[in-house]
Amino acid sequence: MVECRELPYGEDRYNIAEIHFAYAVEGFGELSGVSYSPAVCPKASTEVEVEYLRENPVTARISGMRCRSYTLYVLLILFLPALAGIGIVMLLKERIRMLRFVRSGILVSAKVVSKSVEGLLKLRFSAYDGQIHDVVIEPEEEVSTSRGATVRLLYDPSNPSRAILLSDLPGPITGLETGQLTFPGSFIRAIPVLLLPVATLVVLYLFFVPR
Repeated sequence: MVECRELPYGEDRYNIAEIHFAYAVEGFGELSGVSYSPAVCPKASTEVEVEYLRENPVTARISGMRCRSYTLYVLLILFLPALAGIGIVMLLKERIRMLRFVRSGILVSAKVVSKSVEGLLKLRFSAYDGQIHDVVIEPEEEVSTSRGATVRLLYDPSNPSRAILLSDLPGPITGLETGQLTFPGSFIRAIPVLLLPVATLVVLYLFFVPR
């Protein structure tokens, strides 16, 4: 054994010991590895029995210990909050994108040109400069799909191919009468709240995951 340190978290009433060891394999020379065990650190220079893969001697562990600091069960427990964190980040990104769209987009009426079997709508509208544009949108809610039906959408004046149906925007929208659309203040103030669980996950990662 070369070195041992106790990690800042425990298992079975013990701290997890990270044990560095060195071993020699014929044809590969001296190698090094790391094993983990929920126990106290052994004394330095303690001789240990090492197990390694014959086809890949670099992969090794101290006999009876594991190669990872976490068991698969613990990794699964950490995976679920991480998955939730990814969902929150994606939701936050989408809400910010919607907010920017509402603030800078232009509201127009578009006509339904066609609908594909996949549910995609082809819409045609006239931009502020008079040019006609066609966009393909997959609506989140059911809209009138008859040819020639009129729907309201927001488009990006810098890139008219980027558009979204007004009915697909989350939450109530104000300013429809004036054309200056915005979300209510409560919706905007709720966006930073989504950062709280993300910050919590970051703190947990920094505290529990060894580096």
